[in-house]
Amino acid sequence: MVVRAKQAIISSEYDEKVVSEPMSLGFLSFVFFTALFWMPTAPTEPDEDEVEDYDEALKAYTKKRRSYAVWLLIRLAAVFGGGLLLVITLFTEPLRLDDSGGFALLLGMYSLLLLGIQRAENNRRIITAVFMIFCALLMERFAAFRGYDLANHWALYGALLLNYAFWFLIGQRFPVGSSQDIEVWGMDA
Repeated sequence: MVVRAKQAIISSEYDEKVVSEPMSLGFLSFVFFTALFWMPTAPTEPDEDEVEDYDEALKAYTKKRRSYAVWLLIRLAAVFGGGLLLVITLFTEPLRLDDSGGFALLLGMYSLLLLGIQRAENNRRIITAVFMIFCALLMERFAAFRGYDLANHWALYGALLLNYAFWFLIGQRFPVGSSQDIEVWGMDA
């Protein structure tokens, strides 16, 4: 009877913690670095010679410019908001890890997610980022469930640092190719 009462108290405390904290600082910093690596593509102005209905193309261009401006504002909000939360987390949480195995596993998984976003083709980077952020949110919730809050945050920061180093050393020299550059050689070539 006493054991069940203790389990009920522990589970209700955990449920209150999960419900009261919808997004942790680690997840928001993941969004911050995702926004930092992602840059929306600017629309190009239509050429009068190439377009049949120039007025209609100009209206579509104006609409794309507004959409581009909205995406830039979302990116700026994610970068500045996530950066502020990242700084707050780094100064409020001490660096002590209770479980190095959980840290290493989370570090590898976050690194793979960020590498997937970083090396995605430009045309498909947004949908890749949405899927990877969803996976990161699931990983973050699972880490919180297992009690790896601190290891989760530091694994995320380590993964961000590793991916930035990878981009700086390799990604700049070898940019991601496009699927439109693929040439198929068949039997008759």
